[in-house]
Amino acid sequence: MAGAVDRPASRRELAARTGLPPVRLAELLNLLEGAGAVRLRGQVEPADPPLAPAEAAARATDLARHHRSVERSRVEMMRHYAEMTDCRRRFLLQYFGEAVSRACGHCDNCEAGRSTLVLPTGIFTPGERVRHREWGQGLVIESESDRLTVLFDEYGYRELATQVVSGRHLLEPAFPSPNTAG
Repeated sequence: MAGAVDRPASRRELAARTGLPPVRLAELLNLLEGAGAVRLRGQVEPADPPLAPAEAAARATDLARHHRSVERSRVEMMRHYAEMTDCRRRFLLQYFGEAVSRACGHCDNCEAGRSTLVLPTGIFTPGERVRHREWGQGLVIESESDRLTVLFDEYGYRELATQVVSGRHLLEPAFPSPNTAG
C-alpha cells in the first residue's frame, strides 16, 4: 500500500489505493476489525487507540489462522457425517446438544441395519458440556468406546482418543453458569 491512511477512508478509496479486489479487501478489513486495528462504520477508521502496523498484522494473522482451523474442523465434521454408518438423526441431534441413544429407524443407515444402540462410555456423554485447559468449553457431540468428538466454542471440532482423555485428565465437566441453570 502506498502510504498509511490515518483518517477515515471509504472502501472504494482503499481498493483504489491497494489494487485489491473488493471481496479480498472486505476479508482483510474484517480481520483487521476483529484484531482491533480498525473500525468499520460506513468508512474504515483507525482504531482508537491505534495499533502499530506490526501488531495489527500479527493479530489479524492469528485471527485468520483461528478461522481456518475452525473451518477445517467443520469440513472434517461434514466429511464424518457423509461417511458415517450410524444413525444420521441421532448424530444431528447430538450435534445440537440433545443426548439420544436410540437410532431413528428411518435414515439410510438405520434402514440398512447399520445403526446400533449407543451406550455411554462412562467418561462423557453426548450433549454434555466439558472444559479443556487450552481449548476452553465445548459440547460432547459423539462418545464412542475409543474416541470423543467435542465441539469447542472457540476452536471448533476435535476428535480425542478416549484413553488419552481419561489417562491425562484432558477434559472435565463444565458446569452451567448460574444464568443457565434451570
